[in-house]
Amino acid sequence: MINIGTMSVRLFISEPIKSEYTLIFEPRKTAGNGYLQINLSGEQKNVKVSISNATDILNNKVLQCRENKIFIEDIERNKKNKIMFQIEYAEECSLEVNLYGYQA
Repeated sequence: MINIGTMSVRLFISEPIKSEYTLIFEPRKTAGNGYLQINLSGEQKNVKVSISNATDILNNKVLQCRENKIFIEDIERNKKNKIMFQIEYAEECSLEVNLYGYQA
């Protein structure tokens, strides 16, 4: 697995009551399958956050998630992705996102 990086990232809370976030991003490289890793962004260090569910909005597809990872398929360079996910954390918070995949 390599860190693919993203060209542009937009992450915002879409439903504060449900701790639901929307992530829009474009990968910097093409890869087969991979995952997004989500962490709480803290002053001292980043902390894993548990993701309860995730959906690929553009393809209307439920995505697998485990701990702080959302698994995605067909990562394409410069292709817009839109993912909606919920975290198990009651307060609104800053999140850090990393994209990993197999180099094509």
